[in-house]
Amino acid sequence: MACTVGQVIRCKAAVAWEAGKPLVIEDVEVAPPQEMEVRMKILFTSLCHTDVFFWDAKGQNPLFPRIFGHEAGGIVESVGEGVTELAPGDHVLPVFTGECKECAHCKSEVSNMCELLRINTDRGVMIHDGKSRFSINGKPIYHFVGTSTFSEYTVVHVGCVVKINPLAPLDKVCILSCGISTGFGATVNVAKPTKGSTVAVFGLGAVGLAAAEGARVSGASRIIGVDLHPDKIQLAKQFGVTEFVNPKDYTKPVQEVIIEMTQGGVDRSIECTGHTDCMISAFECVHDVSFPTLNLQLSAPIIYREGPVWCSPPCRRLVTLLSMPKLSPNNHFSSSSLHNCFKFVCELLEVWFPVDFAVHSSNEYNFAYLYTFTYRLCEHLFSSYHQC
Repeated sequence: MACTVGQVIRCKAAVAWEAGKPLVIEDVEVAPPQEMEVRMKILFTSLCHTDVFFWDAKGQNPLFPRIFGHEAGGIVESVGEGVTELAPGDHVLPVFTGECKECAHCKSEVSNMCELLRINTDRGVMIHDGKSRFSINGKPIYHFVGTSTFSEYTVVHVGCVVKINPLAPLDKVCILSCGISTGFGATVNVAKPTKGSTVAVFGLGAVGLAAAEGARVSGASRIIGVDLHPDKIQLAKQFGVTEFVNPKDYTKPVQEVIIEMTQGGVDRSIECTGHTDCMISAFECVHDVSFPTLNLQLSAPIIYREGPVWCSPPCRRLVTLLSMPKLSPNNHFSSSSLHNCFKFVCELLEVWFPVDFAVHSSNEYNFAYLYTFTYRLCEHLFSSYHQC
């Protein structure tokens, strides 16, 4: 990589030229990193529904042409001026909700909505100079949430990059950048279910399953999974779900079903779909002396009524830069397993993971079950997604 330092790199990237149109594999130029930036070689990237949502350009301001992608694993190729914590060759994960480590949010134990690096889906350029690092024949190609991992190389602010142990399999830990950390962090950091408590999880996709896993390792005795698809039952059980509720099987609202099941309501409720009706159900199924219902899809906090139960936005729940695990060099991982990956965490673990991981050290974490298939990034990626 030394020969490319300070030079423009020409590589392949999946470019979205228009909303809803198939991605096109293009030859793009990736400029060198500027001050406080890192250029990384992307080895593995995952597809998140957020990428599809903004590719469809539904409910937001369209910004094209653009390179999507935000869940990935790679290696640092070069660093810009002022970057001291990373060096070429480091194994890293990009994080779309970064941390400057200086603002009030970054110094808070209850928030990571960094004033500088919080998620901004409308910004398609780098913070340093307001320019894109991607181009094709001189035409700028916009970034996506500061990561743009559907490219062989990308440039990311150093505050949105976390160094991991090189023994961690990048093809597996790449999903720690978003889906797992959202659900797992919401449960462990904010909902904080106590041992023996009852938890309801609405929506059993990747985020919901990670939330259920967080409830399991926290010691919840009952984890009620709510989803419209009964084929998710067996998979959900592997993440600790003890009971499954399909709202379509009942004539009464699902919150009433859960209240009857639990003789008054659950202790914690985590909503992972973003659907308004589902959010209301999640709110109302918590008993009236409990703590929060968490909504992981909303864009703004919502308070429904007086009392201790509330909903709030997703990014405060994300396990990002300060709590991304540094996997132990004394442990080895098979190519098909992420077991135990959350046991090994960085120095600031206790700020963002206020649980005793020594207690959980004998547990196995089930995130390996979230992998469905692996293939080379192709022009029909999003079309294939809709067919799944």
